[in-house]
Amino acid sequence: MEPKYYAKAEPRKDGSYEDHITRCHHFWQRIFASAWANSILQTVKEIGEDEKAFYEYTRFMVLMHDAGKLNPNFQNRVKKLLGMTVPNADDSLFRHELWSAICAFYHACCVDRNRFPYEWLAILGHHKPMDEGLSSFERERLETKWPVMSKEEIQYAFDFAFDYLPPDKFSHDLQPVFEFLNFFSPKTSKQSFMKLWNLITGKIKNEEYSLSRAQMRMLYGITKGMLHICDWIASAKLDQNWPIEISLTQDQLWDSIKNKVEQEGKTYQKRLFHQVCSEADHDVIVIAPTGSGKTEAALLWALRDKQQKLMILMPTMVTSNSLYSRLRKYYFEPDECGLSHSNADLFAMLNNDLLDKEASRNDLLFNRAFMKPVMVATVDQLLTSLFNTGFWTQKMFSLIGNHVIFDEIHAYDTYTLALITEMIRVIQKLNGKVMLMSATMPKGLLKHFEEEVQIKHVIVAEELMNRARLTWRYVEQVVEDEMIENEIKQHLLSGKRVAVIVNTVNRAKSLYNRWISRIPKQNVLCYHSQFTMKDRLEKERKLEYSTDVKLLIATQAAEVSLDISFDIMYSECAPLDALVQRAGRCNRNGEVENAEMIIFPIDDIAYDYVYKGKKKIIDKTAELIKKHAGRWTERDTLAYINEIYEGQNWKDADYEEGLRAAKSGVKSVIFDNPVQVEKTRLFDYAKTSIIPEKFSKKVLQLYEQKKFARIALYEVPVSVGLYKKKLISNTIANPYHLPIVAVDYDSEEGLAIPDE
Repeated sequence: MEPKYYAKAEPRKDGSYEDHITRCHHFWQRIFASAWANSILQTVKEIGEDEKAFYEYTRFMVLMHDAGKLNPNFQNRVKKLLGMTVPNADDSLFRHELWSAICAFYHACCVDRNRFPYEWLAILGHHKPMDEGLSSFERERLETKWPVMSKEEIQYAFDFAFDYLPPDKFSHDLQPVFEFLNFFSPKTSKQSFMKLWNLITGKIKNEEYSLSRAQMRMLYGITKGMLHICDWIASAKLDQNWPIEISLTQDQLWDSIKNKVEQEGKTYQKRLFHQVCSEADHDVIVIAPTGSGKTEAALLWALRDKQQKLMILMPTMVTSNSLYSRLRKYYFEPDECGLSHSNADLFAMLNNDLLDKEASRNDLLFNRAFMKPVMVATVDQLLTSLFNTGFWTQKMFSLIGNHVIFDEIHAYDTYTLALITEMIRVIQKLNGKVMLMSATMPKGLLKHFEEEVQIKHVIVAEELMNRARLTWRYVEQVVEDEMIENEIKQHLLSGKRVAVIVNTVNRAKSLYNRWISRIPKQNVLCYHSQFTMKDRLEKERKLEYSTDVKLLIATQAAEVSLDISFDIMYSECAPLDALVQRAGRCNRNGEVENAEMIIFPIDDIAYDYVYKGKKKIIDKTAELIKKHAGRWTERDTLAYINEIYEGQNWKDADYEEGLRAAKSGVKSVIFDNPVQVEKTRLFDYAKTSIIPEKFSKKVLQLYEQKKFARIALYEVPVSVGLYKKKLISNTIANPYHLPIVAVDYDSEEGLAIPDE
């Protein structure tokens, strides 16, 4: 039997209005029945809204958000999509959110004209970006007549909602509602609605409500985020079993850590560092060296509270992928874990996570909106929410009461540091907790977080700080020098694995070509940014699982991207924190005797372009390594980092620019910025992607097959400057405007750009 009214183009009960709204309401009930509700209501109270009012108004919002779908135009369109005959019926397109908002206006805005109608605004904006000019409703703004809902349809929507709404909170007398709706005839609906819109937005802009711009933004953001999640989960028919919180307890996590260590053939011994983190109930900074189990420490910290949601933010996509896989394999249920970065869809495809097309599409969407209780993402995916772009309201809602872990916090420039600092303020206002993790945290950065966001508790992995994994030394010869080459040959002949890290792609290519003429080619691997993603992934797999690679020639792309370990490392000089990061890929587990970190001089190109403006720090680094040549403990390393960065200005001009960008969302209040005009990283040389000509046939075929995500496998990132100077003139025209360029490419060496 077909339903009286539809909400979805699905036959019978599955597509009915009643089924969809019931599922939305059921998931809303599950949210408020969870431990998460305590954090939600506490946050709302601190913003300035009454908790009981928020509870009832969000219930009203969930029940009424699709009332506009009862409009005959929408119903006729759905019936036609289902193959039904609807003679002479008007099925012209019209945004149903407009009539949902019109129906809800009286209860939301007329009963108490002084309250900020956050739930009404969420109803209006729950499908399309919403700016002050209502550009997402351009079609409707150009119409002279709007379709209207009949009294019967409006009565039906309210009767269904009133089954769940208490009459002492929402009057069930619809007489004043219908009197108000008399202003909405086919000819007057648009004018009447625009008057209401201008009234509400005028009050917001002039701050006539009792809340500040920041408070209005936050209250609207979490409300709309809640509606989105209820709506999407209900549409996917997942309201019964979607995981709201993590099922794993801290006690179970301890057992899982023990099992993991023993599966690796090691003897488990509980670390004091882990115990201290597991007992911390506040924002905290963690300083722990490579191989200390920082991830496990963070998980133990996060699972201390009953309200269990966590988010780990990484500096790169590669580290995000690796951590996501590890969490799913060893600790959490797969359906509780989400991954978000710009190529997460491709990662899922390559790992066979996209088997069911519809479920996969939903899963990727939900991950982009941070809807899973365990989220792993690049830091950029969260920082964009400061700009009111993308899924910013869903991300804001997900942050309530969350445990947010920023890994490698030292790895960001001062511009991104400003964004992270402001994001921490947001997390704290949303009753979330923050952990900042680093192996090399300068005292100045510690002081910054203490003064700016009051993170005063520092946990140091003391039992590991006297560990010495490497002997450091500085050589005056460049790595191409015959003496250094002979040294490397001797290490290789003795069975040691050697990594050579340089600061530029060109130097890496040049070194690779030198070494494949000296030792068997299969024993040398070149790794840098100018490979296709397909080849980078293959190289990463080879480095992790193959024993063939004896010599790695790489750029700083290996600093935070690869979970690998070599016995000896030669590195071009760079700021000390970058060198320490590279050194984390040498004798990673402290099992190799006589492991060395050898630093050779930086060349002029790296001085002028890669580390522009950091000459003083690099020179100090070189002098420090010469002075302190020898075996460094982790404590020594931390002391040397403090020496290098003593007097560092963390609030420079870039930091101020980051602050300005971070405040763009509050400036926009509730309005979406559909185009991301702000950036999350301050790169002097922006990147773009090209597709080498040799892959043109393959990518055009993928495009025609609508396998768009897989096209990224054949893209190579290059600087915009290089693209404009050397490559744009060689662009090959194609019907899909893909960035195919006539340039040579080799899977072993990467792009071959003449006179680069």
